[in-house]
Amino acid sequence: MSRPNVPLVDRVRQEAQQSLAGYYAMIENLDWNVGRVLQTLEETGLADQTILIFFSDHGDMHGLPRAYPQMRSLGRIDSHSLSGLW
Repeated sequence: MSRPNVPLVDRVRQEAQQSLAGYYAMIENLDWNVGRVLQTLEETGLADQTILIFFSDHGDMHGLPRAYPQMRSLGRIDSHSLSGLW
């Protein structure tokens, strides 16, 4: 749970654990709901006639929504410059 550019101090560790708890809960919920879709396809006999396509991004934006106002004032979001976008 550490990156070279993030010092592993108690405050950072606690914030990361809180952020990741919600993230992992969303993954668990998504997994459960995909399972429900697959089960329904099996029960209705449609599984062999169905292609299920799933898309996702890498989700590596923990805490960024809270940081957005501060980052916008600096002209950056994550590692991307905002110049020319606003």
